[in-house]
Amino acid sequence: MVHLSGAEDWKLVLTASDLEEFSGSGAKPSMRLADPNFQDTGNFSLLLQPVWQDSGFYKCFVEQHGKKIMQKIIHLVIAIVSSIPESPIPRKSTLRLFAKIHPEVICEKISWESPNGTSLKTVLKPMSGFMTKVPQATNDDAGTYKYTIHILGRHNITTFTFPLHIEVNAVSEAFFTTIEHGPPIHTPIQTGRSVTLACPEIRADYIFLYRKHPKTGNLKLLYSRDDWKVKTWMDSESLDLKLTKAPSTIYRTMYAFALKPGFKDGGIYICQMLSNDNLFNQRTLLTVLKVTGVRFGNQLQLECLYNEVSQVHFAKWEYQNESRLLWSSSLPGNVTTTLPLPITPDMEGNYTCTLQLQNGKTISARHAVKNQVIVPVPSSTLHFLLLTLLLLVLLVAGTTMAVLLWRQKRISRRAIEQSLSVHSGEMENIYENPEDVRQALPQGSFYMDLKPRHDDVYKELDR
Repeated sequence: MVHLSGAEDWKLVLTASDLEEFSGSGAKPSMRLADPNFQDTGNFSLLLQPVWQDSGFYKCFVEQHGKKIMQKIIHLVIAIVSSIPESPIPRKSTLRLFAKIHPEVICEKISWESPNGTSLKTVLKPMSGFMTKVPQATNDDAGTYKYTIHILGRHNITTFTFPLHIEVNAVSEAFFTTIEHGPPIHTPIQTGRSVTLACPEIRADYIFLYRKHPKTGNLKLLYSRDDWKVKTWMDSESLDLKLTKAPSTIYRTMYAFALKPGFKDGGIYICQMLSNDNLFNQRTLLTVLKVTGVRFGNQLQLECLYNEVSQVHFAKWEYQNESRLLWSSSLPGNVTTTLPLPITPDMEGNYTCTLQLQNGKTISARHAVKNQVIVPVPSSTLHFLLLTLLLLVLLVAGTTMAVLLWRQKRISRRAIEQSLSVHSGEMENIYENPEDVRQALPQGSFYMDLKPRHDDVYKELDR
């Protein structure tokens, strides 16, 4: 007997006696007794090749002499498993594995396991069943995947595990369709401020963030994330960057990147979302603005620097929100104005540089000027300068000491030589009789009168 899922009553599949076998209204061509010698063996097992609609309760009972002597009820649950694309799958393709059962009400969940034994993220799709994905599949992703069906029982949950083998074609590679999700977003930002790099508003399997080199046009990968394996990679030399996302829904997850750019970080950023066999791009053209004040001689030069010049409609300097200020632009991306030094009270205040992009967006950055212009020096540079100054002081002190010692040595040596050159007999003091010494000098010698003077040469000799 069979009671199909969703049916109202039981139907006869077949009966068998010691004389004949008879099929009932619930029978199908694929259904028969497993043992043709059932009369001798007593094996009344039913053999069938079920399809999706054959799930339900199957009841077998045996009567003898009009009395039921045995009964058994089996709940047949049908599972359908599929993969897209079919095995062998192209390399770099997005492998999608689906499993669902009938009837669904008895299924608590279905879990997937990778060939290396790790659990895979699984979601329930309304029509497709329990699904997992392997984006950007490589040869390492080939092997036997396992899906486990968790059946709700009367007192506990019973599990059944089945294998599914997947091969990866190392020769063929998947083809993806690239779709521009929307027009490029033109965004101006001041250095050090946080800016949002938008991503396509779709549910993504894989997320990439690229930066296009302004000169070569080459793409550099800054960030990637496998949203199924929850595996993240970031460039070790990347910017002050992080991925943010809004709460997930059954249909989509909203992603974006938060960036704090430096001046050299302007350019084109591409957030790319991989969904099955489609790549969705959202481009952001980032223009970074920087203002600074630099002292040149008797002038203070205020510089307004910006990149992505082609996206800028105009740039200008203003003083206290008034346009009575002259500025010049000697190079693309650099607008300057100069102030004479010293700064007078009527020149103090806020100087503002304003950019307007081609799409009409504007951004401003202020530079405060006071009557004492102090160009800030980074702490690291200050430490270096102090250390250099200390070494210079020590070097000068050492050089001065060496000169004094050399001078002392030279004067003492000359005094001794002169003393020896005139020393004769019992004479011990050449200063007692200078005239005799002058007459007694050998040929080629010279005489030095060391009488006290205003600079007191005797003290110098003692020193």
